[in-house]
Amino acid sequence: MAATGDTVGDLALVDWGLRQAKLGIDQIRPDGTLPLEMGRGARALHYHLFALTPLVMLAEIGRRHGVDLYAARDGALRRLAERALAGLDDPAWFADRVGAAQDAPGHLPPEDVAWMEPYHARFGDPGLEPWLDRLRPIRSARLGGDVTAQ
Repeated sequence: MAATGDTVGDLALVDWGLRQAKLGIDQIRPDGTLPLEMGRGARALHYHLFALTPLVMLAEIGRRHGVDLYAARDGALRRLAERALAGLDDPAWFADRVGAAQDAPGHLPPEDVAWMEPYHARFGDPGLEPWLDRLRPIRSARLGGDVTAQ
């Protein structure tokens, strides 16, 4: 809704979408986790990665409209991104907390990693570079195709 509103200039749709993003960001715990996603056992890491794509895209839309969702709740979205990225590097953290080995992140669907491109473009996070080098070009049907920043 927010992307459509942004495209057609409908601020009511943008505002609605940004409110939904704030609801999601409000759920991020201090350790960078989402409580409902931690309840998904072996898929906890996957769902954290998946949740990042809409939240990062909404944060980017928010920036164009003077709303800094990256700063909300003391940088909760950045904590989520850092936790998920650390989980990709070592899924044991998630496994220890949910009591289940995490599904191997060997094959990452585009919907799980599409957030990496705009996030890296915004922050230049060097921790993303090995993943982006391996996964590019990233294409997401949900986001309209090629999301790789050139």
